[in-house]
Amino acid sequence: MPFVAVPVERPGGGRVEDKRPPEPEDIVVIDGFERPVPLHRLAAEAWAALTIAARADGHAAPLLLPVSGYRSVEEQAWLWDGALAKYGDPEIACLWVARPGTSAHQSGRAVDCHLGDPIESEYVDAMRQTPAWHWLVAHADAFGFYPYDQEPWHWEYNPPWK
Repeated sequence: MPFVAVPVERPGGGRVEDKRPPEPEDIVVIDGFERPVPLHRLAAEAWAALTIAARADGHAAPLLLPVSGYRSVEEQAWLWDGALAKYGDPEIACLWVARPGTSAHQSGRAVDCHLGDPIESEYVDAMRQTPAWHWLVAHADAFGFYPYDQEPWHWEYNPPWK
């Protein structure tokens, strides 16, 4: 039976707008790249279906394994502080790390995935050349995932209402 994405917010069909944390019972922990990764259960189910399809098309693990998923406000604040230290300017930092309270990761429906390089701004151009990224661009929306154009590794689960 083909995978059917379950809508979460209206109208959906793009980036996550509702960044509220999921209910605790909606968070599941899945195997990720080098560590377990918490995700909203619907995003986890969709990402599992997406990776099965990608594997069938020849994209072997560890490609596409989740590196990051659900984040608490405290974890997002820690990442934000690191981005400020790295980039020095909040306007540049917010291109790469959302300010606490504004991240789709807080919904549990954002996935940062492994594309072969470290998840850092210096590797963006190389990641956009990978077959795995091109596969995501062509197929991710069938599983309810949409990209954050700035970061090739960042995909958000927000399927449209039909």
